[in-house]
Amino acid sequence: MILPEGNDLVIDILDATLGFSIRNGVTENNPAPGITAIKLTKVDESSIRLTITGKSQIPSAEVISGRDDLVLSITPENVTAEQDVETSQTTESIETIEIISTATRTEEPVDEVSRSVTVIDREELDKQTTLSPSLTEILTQEVPGFGISAPQGDDRGSLRGRSISYLIDGIPVSDVFARPQRTISSDAIGKIEVVRGPNAVFGAEATGGTVNIIPRQPKEGEFEANVEVGTTAAAGGGGSFFNSEGFGYFSRLGLSEGSDSLDYLLSFSFEREGSFFDAEGDRIFFARPRDENRAINALGQFGFDIDEEQRLQLSVNHYDIKRVEDEFIADSNASDEAGKAQGIEVGEQEFNDTSPFFDRNTIISLKYSNEDLLGSALTAQGYYRNYSGLTAGVDDERGSQIDAITNSILLDIEGGGGRLQTNTPLWQQASLLWGADYDYQRRNGFTDFIDPVIFDESGGQTIQRLERRRTLPYSVGDLGLIAQLQSDLSEQFKLSGGLRYSYFDVDVSDYTSLSDVEVEGGSLNFDDVVFNVGAVYQVTDKINLFANFAQGFSLPNFNRLLTIP
Repeated sequence: MILPEGNDLVIDILDATLGFSIRNGVTENNPAPGITAIKLTKVDESSIRLTITGKSQIPSAEVISGRDDLVLSITPENVTAEQDVETSQTTESIETIEIISTATRTEEPVDEVSRSVTVIDREELDKQTTLSPSLTEILTQEVPGFGISAPQGDDRGSLRGRSISYLIDGIPVSDVFARPQRTISSDAIGKIEVVRGPNAVFGAEATGGTVNIIPRQPKEGEFEANVEVGTTAAAGGGGSFFNSEGFGYFSRLGLSEGSDSLDYLLSFSFEREGSFFDAEGDRIFFARPRDENRAINALGQFGFDIDEEQRLQLSVNHYDIKRVEDEFIADSNASDEAGKAQGIEVGEQEFNDTSPFFDRNTIISLKYSNEDLLGSALTAQGYYRNYSGLTAGVDDERGSQIDAITNSILLDIEGGGGRLQTNTPLWQQASLLWGADYDYQRRNGFTDFIDPVIFDESGGQTIQRLERRRTLPYSVGDLGLIAQLQSDLSEQFKLSGGLRYSYFDVDVSDYTSLSDVEVEGGSLNFDDVVFNVGAVYQVTDKINLFANFAQGFSLPNFNRLLTIP
């Protein structure tokens, strides 16, 4: 809302708050030719006022709103074009305030969050992906305390030595066997928010921290198209720096456009990875393959602004990665002698009634937001999630009851859930976030047993399934109720605290263990309450002090419990 008052141009900005770095009533005198003062004041809990005073008459203004920021272009009357540009740049420079939502489920300036956080924006992602498109490596470089997984691990990593909860736009994608960092292409990411330390506001598994991967957003009023084609290469080691088998390639396509009420973003990427070699030039053998893969990622996002307060957004993300060349098997004896994992080249393998390594993940979500529902801001989101994958290749360890080679575990995980939260102002300096979320996962696991005779006679080339046994038939439901209070005790001091009550329902079907024991299923219910409290004190415009205590929790590893022989 823009109001003229004498030589003053008064702009009321709704649904906005002053960050700690901008004091209430702060005034900048003579910021540019033709303008004598710019003043920022807090009107109420959800709006601020910008007053711009012209030297001889009222200035004119152009307001350009984006998804996360506001750009004001101010032009004093009767100034030269050179002065006009200088004034516009001066005013625009105050618009960037970094916002993070993962720590508290509400959008807040980073310097007002009482947590250790890291925000990796698109610009930084572009720099990092020139070296490696791997999210694991990007997080290792950017996030203090992030530990990379072992080469034979599951790509989950750790924060401060503990487990991580992975989210895509607030939707949990974590699983004990799934590879959450391989569920979206780095090209489709707008930014990554990382909260270090326990954090249960989004649910379980965040004892070490939370990694929230936020997809790209279309720019307001702009059409963008980008095409990228490139190649990658892994160092060969030994006598040559590069090996022809270490080369890979990728291609990426992106389209986006935003208008007054409609916007869309489409992203597609294809990547073919090469092989990896150690410093001696020997090929690195992975029991859980990370090389010779083909990965496809497609992201579609469509938004509709119903009116100034209401928005509806549909998002679809599909990620598919599979092994395209299988020519190696583990050589256990040679590995012991060499002191490292090695592989035997057997030629292209044939899989009968089983399959090589793959991961597929699909997430569909629909989000509705209303910035003014009876004075509160409401967000509702529903989602569907499906994951399937083979956790490893052939494991040549015999000793099961049926004398066969295991081809590890084939997972099929399907589920969904929803989130509902409301942010209600209590008085001018305080607000209450309250709501509920529910997440449900139904998991099936199948262990394939491979015929050892055919495997040996073919020299490791033929992988013939002898038996498939169901091993992980269970479901988990997680209902959470949340309440979180935030209060500005003064202009410099902010206090926050909250509770989460979680109720879990675990149901296990009858199944047969790997040692051929019939196991009777059953149900288990349990609940608990976790809380957090934090404070931020602004010492100067550049220095804030914060303290925080937070609890987190994780569920038992049911996959491991149910596969114990």
